[in-house]
Amino acid sequence: MAFPPDKRFITALIVLLFILSSSLIGESLYFEKRDFSNLTIPSVSCIAQDNRGYIWVGTPGGLLRYDSRKPILINKKNFPVLPSDQILSLGFVIDTEELWIGTSGGMVRYSLQTNKMERVQLRYRTSEKISSAVVSIAVRDSKRVFAVSGNSIVRYNGDDNMEEIPVDPAISGRNIDVYEVAFDADGNLWATASDGLKRWDENISRFKHAQTLENAFSLDAIGNNLWIGLGAGEGLIRYRSESGIIEFFEVPGDTTAVASDPDGLIWVGTENDGIYIINPGSGNITSCDYDPEHPYKLPSKRIESLFPGRNGRLWIGTADTGLISVDNNKSNHLSYIRRSGTNGLPSGSFQAIFEDSLGYIWVGSNLGGVARIDPITGSVHQYRNNPMDQFSIMSDHISGIVEDDTGRLWIGTDKGPALYLPEVDGFEPAGNMISGWPDFRGQKVIALVRGLDGSIWISFMNGSLYRLNLQEREYKVYNFPSSTVPAVLFIDEKGTLWA
Repeated sequence: MAFPPDKRFITALIVLLFILSSSLIGESLYFEKRDFSNLTIPSVSCIAQDNRGYIWVGTPGGLLRYDSRKPILINKKNFPVLPSDQILSLGFVIDTEELWIGTSGGMVRYSLQTNKMERVQLRYRTSEKISSAVVSIAVRDSKRVFAVSGNSIVRYNGDDNMEEIPVDPAISGRNIDVYEVAFDADGNLWATASDGLKRWDENISRFKHAQTLENAFSLDAIGNNLWIGLGAGEGLIRYRSESGIIEFFEVPGDTTAVASDPDGLIWVGTENDGIYIINPGSGNITSCDYDPEHPYKLPSKRIESLFPGRNGRLWIGTADTGLISVDNNKSNHLSYIRRSGTNGLPSGSFQAIFEDSLGYIWVGSNLGGVARIDPITGSVHQYRNNPMDQFSIMSDHISGIVEDDTGRLWIGTDKGPALYLPEVDGFEPAGNMISGWPDFRGQKVIALVRGLDGSIWISFMNGSLYRLNLQEREYKVYNFPSSTVPAVLFIDEKGTLWA
């Protein structure tokens, strides 16, 4: 999403989840706030999802990979080839499993298969471009990648270069600014510019002028409908690409992003006026209630991006309150859970979130232990370390949570892995489970994951990686230099461990 340079950013990422029923449109929307990480992350500018289910979040402080458990930050510190930490646009190519990343200083592509990032050169027809910022990306496949940079459109030429392509103005000879590009459902490529709408003509390799519109800024393609946000608070239009019919919707403020939910409702994000929901059939427009202090209201009016994820989940990026997700498949909402306290969530930042086989939500904190949430009643039960209780968890510093094939919960702490014992509603050290196994007590757990074969993999701060075969009651240890301790463990669909 392209955005004006005067937008300000905050310095903390708050992930806000709220669960919405489509039947609640027109009534109150319910939010639940969760602080997931101690990462210093500003606002959200763009969102994408890959074919493995990861959500990628662009921020002015780097690129965040989010999988509902532990966010991972990618920036110039761990990928020096990244031109800038300010991420402006994202596009994912399914056939090559590559994420194209637009930044304020240029463009790169990141391979999920090799975990490598390569710089893409931007080549313009003139040397007078004032900016190399890549503010919008449109991808159809590995051969059709387009981007907006320097008020121009560039196209991938298959040789690690993006070359500028011509864009016709409405009036010959006039200079225009290009804002965004997007593919419609039929694979037609469109662009918005300061004088209207453009359409890509493959036969002559240029963008031809399609429709004169003043201040055509944001562009989102939903099916064969183009939703175009007009600047200067002039509202939103729907352009039917097959017929050229234009419909106007009086949405207050400047539109920044548009997305559709599974019920066909159109969500409209604005720069300073929050979110509006359009029913395309009736034309009714409903605003989302805003109140940053109220637990059940929209916490931000400054919407940067909207992204329809899998399974009906809608992701919303804001300029001052981080990331919001909406699950449109749920018929009920979760009650608001207080941030801390004996009847609320743990203090500190959340390092792990896990849903067990019974449907309970477990939340681990770096300071406040672990909490179990009943999603039906909204009740919360905290588990803290208590030296006087033999069944209390060994430490309040939690790093991860997984469940084995028998339904036992494994919880990583800085004093070793713990097993949850439902019969006593408490915990014991994991080393006690099988006679002759290592005593893991005192060893700081960095990450843990369950393999497809039921094995539990655990990495420790001392550089050791354990594979615990619970069925055979065997284990194997792999040692790493302490400087390369696996901080993240991931099992792919083939059962391969990535560390």
